[in-house]
Amino acid sequence: MVSRITPKGFRYAVCSLKAKRAEIDGAIAELELQLKHLRNDMAKVDDILRILSPTFDPTQIAPRKALKHLNLFKQGELGALIVGVLRADNRPLTNLEISQVIIERSGYAKELWVPVRRRCCANLHYLENQGRVTKVSSHRTAKWMIAV
Repeated sequence: MVSRITPKGFRYAVCSLKAKRAEIDGAIAELELQLKHLRNDMAKVDDILRILSPTFDPTQIAPRKALKHLNLFKQGELGALIVGVLRADNRPLTNLEISQVIIERSGYAKELWVPVRRRCCANLHYLENQGRVTKVSSHRTAKWMIAV
């Protein structure tokens, strides 16, 4: 098999891989420093727990996954997008349809489907309380439209 990579292309590939490796190495160093700080903080909390309750063993506490909040939209942005989608389509839409259009327009990854859909649902109820949208039907697949 004959290689199609020219010597010049090979040098570019090697240079790019070196840069990528340096970037990854820097990220690892940063995370190790963050881990050191977190372990230090946890040791302080454990010390305080031992002072307040000498019989309690802090190592028996099971770890809990940290919640990560995604800032997908700025203040008021999602409401404006929802109203814009409803105006543009000019027909009642379900939460799922509105969410799909917003994901397509915003360019978000498909993995963000669930959080966007949940925020749309909550925002639709908020907009309904403000009188900006109305719910056409009241069952699970409710449709929404601009308030008249």
